Amino acid sequence: MTVLVSALLAACSEPAVKPLYPEVDSERIRSHIRTLEGLELEGRSAGSPGEVEANQYMFDVFAEMGLSVVRQVVDLTRIEPVTRSIEIMATGSEAASPGFEPGTDLVFWSRHHRETVQVEAELVFVGYGITAPEHDWNDYKDFDITGQIAVILYGFPHVGERSRLGADGQNFYGRRAYKLDEAEHRGAAGALLIHDPDGTGVD
Repeated sequence: MTVLVSALLAACSEPAVKPLYPEVDSERIRSHIRTLEGLELEGRSAGSPGEVEANQYMFDVFAEMGLSVVRQVVDLTRIEPVTRSIEIMATGSEAASPGFEPGTDLVFWSRHHRETVQVEAELVFVGYGITAPEHDWNDYKDFDITGQIAVILYGFPHVGERSRLGADGQNFYGRRAYKLDEAEHRGAAGALLIHDPDGTGVD
């Protein structure tokens, strides 16, 4: 009787379960992160020696794990802005252009893959350059900036530390990429972002 009960208990026991994934080694992950963020990789900028080393490091790590790694070559274009000169004149004014120092007061770049970009157009101030219908906000409602240069405040509208557009202000509408995309979508020939380091905005 005792043997029978033991046999029944053995038959009802839980079967051994093989884990689907290996145990996570948190220290090994930290080691990889420390290597990839190290100064030796120079920030891993696209096309830099640091990127080449980072790619090789990841290739070796994945290969060691038994993964099949395929490298895909992607052609990239690096744009290095060089500002030769700039003139900003008031309409009908014969006064000299303000003395802006390229690289200090102004930084310019282009999305066009051309060696030289030359633009001559009127400047149109469009506030924060934001169109947010869900917040009843439209800085472009009174302007047609087709072929013109939009002058845009960096950041987002706020009262003190509080955004008038909620979390969307800092997380989306206040970003440089959004402002440039919106100006381009509206046909602007260019955009000037005014950055006030003392104002509330985004990094």
